[in-house]
Amino acid sequence: QELFRRTHREVPYSCAVRVEHLEEQPGRLTIFARIVVEWDSQKGIVIGKGGRNLKAIGSAARQKLAKILGVRVHLDLQVSVLKDWSTNPRRLDELGYPEA
Repeated sequence: QELFRRTHREVPYSCAVRVEHLEEQPGRLTIFARIVVEWDSQKGIVIGKGGRNLKAIGSAARQKLAKILGVRVHLDLQVSVLKDWSTNPRRLDELGYPEA
């Protein structure tokens, strides 16, 4: 949600977020997630100058998750380019969008 809220004009529907791994400890949850975009230019937009945009996205998402889950949350975000993922059925399935 934060990704779309902060990049709604530049990267509206060409990105996806995939949770790669979760690590649970008492009172704490670590989430390793990957933001997938289709073009290199979108990667730059998501990351932002000096990583500012990615940091803001991660911080806002982490705070919301911590409030919902009631535990401290550490969010490890990575951004990668996967060309034309939104039109490739195999890639869509890998990202959690199975064919109907």
